[in-house]
Amino acid sequence: MTLQPARPLVLLTLLSMSSCRSPTDAKTDTFGLSSDDYFEDGDGDGFSGSEDCNDDDASQSPAAMEICDGIDNDCDGAIDEDVLDTWFLDLDGDGFGDPTELTESCAAPPDHVTNAEDCNDQDALAYPGAPESCDGIDNDCDGDIDEDGVEVWFLDHDGDGFGDSGSRVEDCERPATGVAVDGDCDDDDSAVHPDATEVCNERDDDCDDEIDEGLAVTWYRDGDGDGWGDVTSTTEACIEPAGHTADGGDCDDSDTAYHPGAPETDCTDPHDYNCDGSVAYADADGDGWAACTDCDDSEAAVNPDATEVCNSIDDDCDGDIDDADSSVDLTTAGEWYGDVDGDGYGNASDTTTACGAPTGFVGDDTDCDDGSASVNPGETEVCNSIDDDCDGDIDDADSSVDLTTGATWYADADRDGYGDAASTSLACDEPSGAVSDDTDCDDGDSAVHPNATEVCNSIDDDCDGDIDDDDSSVDLTTATSWYTDGDGDGYGGSTTTLACSQPSSTTATSTDCDDTDSAVHPGATEDCDGVDTDCDGSIDEGYSAVSSSISTASPTSSCNGSSNQSVSFTAASACGCPTVTMTGSFVDNSDGSSGQVTSVSTGSSSMTIEWDDAPSGGDCDLDIASSISWSASYSAGTMSVTVSDSITGYDAGNSLSAGYSITSYSTVRRSSGSGSSTYTYSCP
Repeated sequence: MTLQPARPLVLLTLLSMSSCRSPTDAKTDTFGLSSDDYFEDGDGDGFSGSEDCNDDDASQSPAAMEICDGIDNDCDGAIDEDVLDTWFLDLDGDGFGDPTELTESCAAPPDHVTNAEDCNDQDALAYPGAPESCDGIDNDCDGDIDEDGVEVWFLDHDGDGFGDSGSRVEDCERPATGVAVDGDCDDDDSAVHPDATEVCNERDDDCDDEIDEGLAVTWYRDGDGDGWGDVTSTTEACIEPAGHTADGGDCDDSDTAYHPGAPETDCTDPHDYNCDGSVAYADADGDGWAACTDCDDSEAAVNPDATEVCNSIDDDCDGDIDDADSSVDLTTAGEWYGDVDGDGYGNASDTTTACGAPTGFVGDDTDCDDGSASVNPGETEVCNSIDDDCDGDIDDADSSVDLTTGATWYADADRDGYGDAASTSLACDEPSGAVSDDTDCDDGDSAVHPNATEVCNSIDDDCDGDIDDDDSSVDLTTATSWYTDGDGDGYGGSTTTLACSQPSSTTATSTDCDDTDSAVHPGATEDCDGVDTDCDGSIDEGYSAVSSSISTASPTSSCNGSSNQSVSFTAASACGCPTVTMTGSFVDNSDGSSGQVTSVSTGSSSMTIEWDDAPSGGDCDLDIASSISWSASYSAGTMSVTVSDSITGYDAGNSLSAGYSITSYSTVRRSSGSGSSTYTYSCP
């Protein structure tokens, strides 16, 4: 039987299920997700709302990769886990961080870097890879201090350019006797050092721990003391050992009769005395001479007829060898040069011809001064005005000169004869533009040096550390005169002080005429006090005799018989001058009575007075009136008062007169008319 798919049933089931869900049935949970949201993927990232921590952002889902952005990208409940960077504070800005100051964040905070390699984050010059300076600081952060700046020096006491290995000094600056090369095995002898030539003196001249190496020769034991040694008994030494000789060939070293060159005159004697291997009439070398007459019957060139030549052999059998034989053929000799100073180098102008080097002669002819053992081609050029190494150049002219034997010279840029301690050079002799002195404090100004005179210019002219007034040696002829201002009014008196800068309580002017009174000085306001307040030589000037005032007793009522017989007023006054007073005056010439004042009228410098001739209780009429006016002036200590007067009313006849009296002068009265007078007063 064939089975058919139940399609209508499945479709009916799906329709039934869909008909059970209605929008009105959706519920919302406490997180804002509806029951539908749990199964929907709102942001399309493949995760439903029940799985996604933010279904509105496709970059957030359980499958997302966590990145450093302040968001929980992978929905694990943690933010930026495992993606934060560690940053280290770079306080000094040298690009290297402090390992003790760190923080974690996505981006670099200000003044932070990713490495923690700085060994001193307070110093921008200290960081890995920085150049090491000689300053007591680990500049390159490698744990070592000054390893590139400190140099190793060795003290060189004998000045030969090589130091004692045991005197090692580590310092940035070269010590006074320091050199860079050690290896001197005797630092008290300048002839002993690694560059010295080994000579035969039983000393290690070249400091190679060997004595007289390469100079040893073979010595033969001379047991019988005949000057000839046994060739089978030898030793190597530079200097001849005791009991040895340089000549071998003795055929019987126990008998002095046997040795090369011994006579064999008895041709019947069978003994080989001259050690030539032949006796009697035997002529072993075939030179025509029997052994008894031949001094070496083993060598045909040696016989009594031979010519003596330079070969260390007694060629002619006369008992003398080479230079000891007067008949020697000197054409076979060598040229030898005098070595007076014994340094192993000869004088080319002092020669001799000989087979061997005569005493005091050598085969070298390169010594340029045979009077000094320290001058020869093997020496080191030092600063001493001598061509030590005989190369034709002396001291600074020789590029090989040992400058540790020279002097330190200081640049003298301003050519004042004093050098800059900070600019040095080593040389034998004073270089151009340099001097031996190092005391110039300003090498850019030739007027500034220790021998200069300190002057007032705000510069340390004489380089003693003191400037201007601080220097007791300052030349005060270049200073300024300052005047003591004792009263502090800004003006000085006559007391002076010489100084470069203004001392306290002084001024630049000397115009104060009273330095004890701060109110007295030029420019002060002149007062009427008998003092020259403004110091112009004049006292109280400006106070002229122009002030005046009225002082009178006028009648209190018209002619009341109150005996108002006169009136007084101040006519003028001035500073220092006497006060001038005028008094109105009246007289009845018939009876001498003084009458009384009936009225007074005044102006600024004038007055009119009316008089009644009755002393009191009169008829109160106008009998006579006087008008008085005045002016005053002051000049050169004199006050002048000019008074004009006139009779303006007259009613009683010629027996009446009126006028005035003035201080220090006579009374003026008139019966009629007018007049004018000037009165002078001295003002102290």
